[in-house]
Amino acid sequence: FSVITAFIFLFVGALPLIGNSTISKVIDNRIVELGKHGVVLSDKKINSTYTQTKAHYIFKLEDSKKFAKYLGDVATSQVTPLANTLLDGIELGVDLSYSNVPVMDSVKIDIYPLTLSDEIKKSLALSDAKLLAHIEKMLKNKSLFYHLDYDIKTSKFSGYVKDIDEKFTLSDGTKTKIELKDAKYVGKGSLLTPNILNSSIKKINLTMESNGTYFEFNSNNLVSKNKFLSKNSYDLFYVASKIELKTLDANNEKYNVALKDIEVSSKSNVKKELLDGVLNFKVSNISSDFNSTKSFLNNLDFVMSYKDIDYKSYELVQKLMQSGAQDAQSELKSQNATYELLAKGFNVKIDKFNVDKLSIDGSKTLKAFSIDMDLNMKADKDLKAKMQISPTFALANIDINSNFKFSKDFYTMLLQFNPMVFMVDSMAKKSKDSVEFNVKYKTGQVSVNGQSLGQQ
Repeated sequence: FSVITAFIFLFVGALPLIGNSTISKVIDNRIVELGKHGVVLSDKKINSTYTQTKAHYIFKLEDSKKFAKYLGDVATSQVTPLANTLLDGIELGVDLSYSNVPVMDSVKIDIYPLTLSDEIKKSLALSDAKLLAHIEKMLKNKSLFYHLDYDIKTSKFSGYVKDIDEKFTLSDGTKTKIELKDAKYVGKGSLLTPNILNSSIKKINLTMESNGTYFEFNSNNLVSKNKFLSKNSYDLFYVASKIELKTLDANNEKYNVALKDIEVSSKSNVKKELLDGVLNFKVSNISSDFNSTKSFLNNLDFVMSYKDIDYKSYELVQKLMQSGAQDAQSELKSQNATYELLAKGFNVKIDKFNVDKLSIDGSKTLKAFSIDMDLNMKADKDLKAKMQISPTFALANIDINSNFKFSKDFYTMLLQFNPMVFMVDSMAKKSKDSVEFNVKYKTGQVSVNGQSLGQQ
């Protein structure tokens, strides 16, 4: 019995040491992984007690191109060459704390930038020394601060961004205010490339005022829910209760625009080397006020889908475009890759583009319109060679079927604003309340409501 009791006490006593070793190895592996992709560890301090470990790290982004390539291989978007330049040399502080008991797999992480990149510092030193001094003060005070709790076993995490409420004056006298309130997030997966990332921000505000000019941007109750399966397979969803922009220029001209109840979603999926997806954009109300002349539209609903896009060709075009290279050889590569993509064929649809009601420049409220379109690019193994002779050869491979339905009042307004609409007015299908057009393009021929407009 005494031997068993001694063993139990020895085992329980060793638990913190086992836990420390387990989490420490995971962290060390992460550091090695970062090092392979351009992020080096420049300082490390560990303070470990019997029950808890606290660690402080300083990481420096020494090779942003290598880091951007790593993100580009696994993320839905890549870092641009300009961003590479702006990120080179930036330093991040990371504070970790975790229990040394192995059943406690949660790690508390605080992340905060310590320095700007050399390029940004040089630019701001020349353009606005006051702004540079204020940003460096913010960094010193850890005003840009992220906290998260990460479970190593389940890869689940949650956290927040510290509220920002900064007021400062630029060198030219512009009074500036930046506010970020109640930013929270939860997710699962790698912290650099999570599989799930949901976030909410109660308020974002940027205000700038100088010599009678004024600029203000507001966003309220922004929520996002995102799933990432791979670089081009994802499910994104964003909503915001209100986004608002207000300006006043030097000529005392005032312009305000506001969007209410915004919803944006995007889905993309790769199956059997083909890329399919859908984009949805909804707004309950868009209003504008230009020098007291008001306009608005209600219930905008836009849905666009695409399918049967050759994934390898698309990925190559995407990669070449995001490389930022502008030399003749790179442009030729991009052109040939685009021709190859078109030659594979695909389908793009505007499934829905509806607006219920609108008013322009204070006019009466009108019922608006609905539009849909189906564009099919036919596959053609010889198209790349043809387009190298002339890009117009692609037109013969395009079929378009589109429908336009306008309210009677909205169509009358179109005739007033755009006299060219009279060219097809005689072909319109008119009823008591609406005017409709079916427009088709096939093998170079255009028709409106079945009537040919000839070769285009």
